Amino acid sequence: MMLIYLRGTVESLLERRDRIAKERGLWLFGMLQPAEVPGWARTELYVGTNALELADNAVAAAFAELVTP
Repeated sequence: MMLIYLRGTVESLLERRDRIAKERGLWLFGMLQPAEVPGWARTELYVGTNALELADNAVAAAFAELVTP
């Protein structure tokens, strides 16, 4: 487990996360909360055994889409 900091509001990032999950079938993270720095949010990243079957480029593309407004 590690913390990931994402630029954006909790609301906008959750909307994008949900869209990615619906369109790509890929759940990036669960809980998201405001970070100590305004305009940023943070989440815990946990990689389970099922995630090990995902292609690296698919995960990278999903996170790139998440952080691109």
